[in-house]
Amino acid sequence: MASPIAFGYRKPFAPLMLDGLLTWMLKGNAIREDELPDVPLPLEQSGDKYPYYHASAWELVNPKFGTFCFVKSKPDDWAKRFLKTKPMLEIINYIATPEVIFRARGSRSDVHKIVASTGGSISLGSKRVAGWGRVNNIRISDPLPEDYSVWDQYGRAARPIPVTEIPPEKVKGGIVLMPYKPPYWTGEKIPCLVPPLERWWPGISEESIAELENKLKRLEQAE
Repeated sequence: MASPIAFGYRKPFAPLMLDGLLTWMLKGNAIREDELPDVPLPLEQSGDKYPYYHASAWELVNPKFGTFCFVKSKPDDWAKRFLKTKPMLEIINYIATPEVIFRARGSRSDVHKIVASTGGSISLGSKRVAGWGRVNNIRISDPLPEDYSVWDQYGRAARPIPVTEIPPEKVKGGIVLMPYKPPYWTGEKIPCLVPPLERWWPGISEESIAELENKLKRLEQAE
């Protein structure tokens, strides 16, 4: 990663999904999120009633969390008439990491075509236009003997998996009502088994996340 990955500070902490990222790359001339094309991805799928892709949530290498605050000028209610501005506190969460890893099972050549269609200009997270989350190198590895795109090597969920598509004995861990396929920001929400926090953000705890969110709420109230 050439720069830290930013998140809008009012958004919950959640990992990015490879199938969601590939869908975003395929958006073409779609401007709005609800205009994203419903195009099948070149990835394997599992599931009967709720088919999901063999595409993992991200894995972060040595991640470090931070908060960046600055004051910017924002037009007030009279801006159109008098061009006045007033200062506004801007708060950005970010994760600094040298590498982001995704795992998938599918057509390596077709995934490469999707990535190449972006012209090599790819950024992750929020505030991408401002230079946050810039990717400086993408490597698609050769096929691996084991598929860890749905379940990792420790038997934990590597991505959100619809609960109804899992044998009861494997439903262990956190269950969240959320979309099970892209686009994750507008999709149908169903109960899903989700990756444990320590898998996609090693070194941080649920208590730490709660503490960070409370800190951000206090900053928001102080605006």
